Amino acid sequence: MWAVPLFVATTWWSWSRLSSRITGPSPRLVTWWVMGALVIGSSLVVATERTTDESWLSPVWAVWGLVVGAIAVLVAIDIDVQLLPREVSLPTFAIVVVVLSIFEGPAELGRWGPLFGAVVMTAVTLVLRLVSRGSLGMGDVLVSPLLGAILGWFDPWASLAAWVVAAVAGGSVAAISLWRGAPRQRLVAYGPFLFLGTALALVGTAL
Repeated sequence: MWAVPLFVATTWWSWSRLSSRITGPSPRLVTWWVMGALVIGSSLVVATERTTDESWLSPVWAVWGLVVGAIAVLVAIDIDVQLLPREVSLPTFAIVVVVLSIFEGPAELGRWGPLFGAVVMTAVTLVLRLVSRGSLGMGDVLVSPLLGAILGWFDPWASLAAWVVAAVAGGSVAAISLWRGAPRQRLVAYGPFLFLGTALALVGTAL
């Protein structure tokens, strides 16, 4: 299956590009990497299997391998140093939006679905960044086109559902952290909640 070698290659490339920014692939980071890969990977499998007729040899699965590898590393990095490096998110988005626009998905907008989803997700993130007065970092904004393009291939409006989940989950954890006395400057890494929201929204497109 094309997804496996591309997942491995993307993970290796991402770790090597970001090796100067992290404390090293410790057992804790590897655990988060595995969890990120399992969550986003399983949601992509469910959504694709339930909403499309793509065979396991379809290039779409290669795209998902790229996506899972990139997001798994981003989850680990964000939890480690609270950064979502554009060196990973933007190149991955460029590849994903082009390929998914060639292979038409189940979205009603057809080949325009990934691009429209990217615009919707990014617009919502920018608005929330302004409203929150910078609580969301630019890394969250720059990863949004990637997540929106993925969701847009299935259903562009699923981006809104992803943000609802991310806001509720992230807000709950932030409130608990405040209650426990954590400083207000940067309570939690928000990227993992965005990825969790994306995963649940993907599953929602299959229901």
